[in-house]
Amino acid sequence: MSVEDAARSWFALNQARDFEGVRAMYAPDAIYARANGTSSGVDEIVAYLKGLKASFPDHAAVITDVFVADDAAIVEWTETGSHTIPYDTGASGVIAPTGRSFSAMIVEIFRFESGLIVSQREYFDRLALLTDLGWIETSYRA
Repeated sequence: MSVEDAARSWFALNQARDFEGVRAMYAPDAIYARANGTSSGVDEIVAYLKGLKASFPDHAAVITDVFVADDAAIVEWTETGSHTIPYDTGASGVIAPTGRSFSAMIVEIFRFESGLIVSQREYFDRLALLTDLGWIETSYRA
């Protein structure tokens, strides 16, 4: 499978909530770093993804473009969702549902070794997302 196909497959499996399929895509010691934290190891990564999907039942992803190198794929995509179920942030506690929605443009960088994801880095405007969801109050707008 090409790195582009693998990256697209990750999105398809995640969207389908096929977490065992997602789990199989990662090396055991993979890292998933995001603006809201880092998950180390496949168990933490899958737990994070399950929590996200649980708190945002209408969570969706639309891929805009994919750029590839020998062992990496960069994906531009738009993430959307509505916060209708409590979200467990871990160390910061649980955030009660706000009923508000977000739309975020994201860049995801997947690095592969032997066909498995060994690192995944995600970049997005966290302030805009938190403001859209009503988790923080600010006059900032993207």
